[in-house]
Amino acid sequence: MCIRDRVWTEPHSRRIKLRLKVQKEVQTKTLLEQQFLVEFTVHYTQCDDCKKDYTPHTWGAVVQIRQKVNHKKTFYFLEQLILKHNAHDKVLNVKEVNGGLDFFFKNKSHAMRLTDFLQSVVPVKIKTAKQLISQDFKNNVCNYKYTYSLELPKICKDDLVIIPQKLAKQFGGTSMILLCYKVTTVIHLIDPITCKNVDISQTLYFQHETDYYIIPPKQNAKEFQVLSIESDSKTSLNASFSNPTKYKLADVQVARVSDWSTIYIKTHLGNILKEGDSALGYDFMSLQLRDDEDLSKQLKHAQDAILYRKHYGEKKKNSRRVWKLKRMDIEDGEEDKKKKKGKKIEEEDDEQDYEEFLDDVERNPEVWKNIDVYWDGTSTEKLPIEKKKEEGKDAEGTTSKRRVVVVKRDDEQKAEAAKQELIQKLQEQEHLDEDELRLQEMLNDLKIADDDPGNENEDVIEQFIKGMDNLKIEK
Repeated sequence: MCIRDRVWTEPHSRRIKLRLKVQKEVQTKTLLEQQFLVEFTVHYTQCDDCKKDYTPHTWGAVVQIRQKVNHKKTFYFLEQLILKHNAHDKVLNVKEVNGGLDFFFKNKSHAMRLTDFLQSVVPVKIKTAKQLISQDFKNNVCNYKYTYSLELPKICKDDLVIIPQKLAKQFGGTSMILLCYKVTTVIHLIDPITCKNVDISQTLYFQHETDYYIIPPKQNAKEFQVLSIESDSKTSLNASFSNPTKYKLADVQVARVSDWSTIYIKTHLGNILKEGDSALGYDFMSLQLRDDEDLSKQLKHAQDAILYRKHYGEKKKNSRRVWKLKRMDIEDGEEDKKKKKGKKIEEEDDEQDYEEFLDDVERNPEVWKNIDVYWDGTSTEKLPIEKKKEEGKDAEGTTSKRRVVVVKRDDEQKAEAAKQELIQKLQEQEHLDEDELRLQEMLNDLKIADDDPGNENEDVIEQFIKGMDNLKIEK
């Protein structure tokens, strides 16, 4: 058999036509041959694993993460932790639903890996369930779909928490009005009047989940102006407070920005606030609470306001960050696709929550040291260096020099050497402000371009290195 020629077909027809010739020797010096046309049809196919990846409803296990709060900052933080530790490498799809996220996996072991990771990061309550899909009676084989439901606590950072009286006695007679300043595997609370630290474990929280009264800062926070501050040396040396360097008790005189009426309160932000600063807090005079006799008795002897963090003012619209965060590919759920009414309002709320999360990353070193921050070269393409020097001002109104240079080299080895020299220069600095982002982590995603090689790039790098002493990232 031999191929005589190939018949031309359209490229998109998925047809291959060959004209074949078959010969066979029947007798001595006698050949019998025949010509015929053979047509092949091309069919695209996938392996079994790829079919499960790209075909809907083929998942074997799903992890449902839920939190009943009115913001999404917790999920933004979990997203960055998952990306840093690569805990989503086996995921088939991620969908955003009302109140949380759904992670779909091919089998049970991949889903258990994500649940174990989340248990090591935040306090969660896990519920498992399985559904029978098919069953082979002859071989005694069953096919199940597994569901892991993870519920996160309602208490978030900067929330005002009113605990029941039983737990207050269990914690050594602490105040029932506490403030959440951090959430890890346990919930860290602090008494803003005595600086006493209280840790609520996972089991203790979910045992008394309905007894906590939580006041979130969204739509409840008020702005105050600090008029005078004086440290309280008598009660600041509290043995039960585990972090005396971060928080310090002080007596402050603040004024409400709404009506400029002055009040005297105690705060745990003694070493953070200064005279003239703005602070956010809860004003009990204007706070709307539920009608409850027990709750009114608890707040009867409370001070007029409780401050929870320093306020740096609203960010300018034209100001751009020189860093960025990576995001996961998240799809909208089927219920969210059907609900088109009010979608613009939800998108605006999501953008506001994400902007507040980015502000928390800038101002809180404990947040950004646990996530990966990347250099955003697109934010410096349109603005020259001289213009950014003039516009560089921090939240307190003082001018600050800020230089950003995009390094372009044609030689990768020289560019890598320049990058290491920048990192070494930063390490030699005596002190970096806690409210500033360290530039070493921004260099993780620094892109080296091949445009305009020559001596001009060397001058740019030298100019950048000389200005590192005056480098200051805008808050």
